[in-house]
Amino acid sequence: MIGTVAHVLAQDLPEAVRLLELDLDWMSMAPEVISLAEVVDRGLVPLAEGRTQHNKLLVDPWAAAPRPADHSRRPQEEGSAC
Repeated sequence: MIGTVAHVLAQDLPEAVRLLELDLDWMSMAPEVISLAEVVDRGLVPLAEGRTQHNKLLVDPWAAAPRPADHSRRPQEEGSAC
């Protein structure tokens, strides 16, 4: 695969922050979390073949099976990562 997406911090960051402040429905962009074992079949192959269905791919390397993504905004528990 060849490609890049270049971001200009001064131009792109303010818009990105503005979008994050909105209460958007992110489910249409990334509705599910897949396991690391599924990355090739459900991520890279569809991308290479031009048949991706979503803008983002969420991967949980510890997941045993796919699950719905949780895009709710809850405070993180102390000591937990994203």
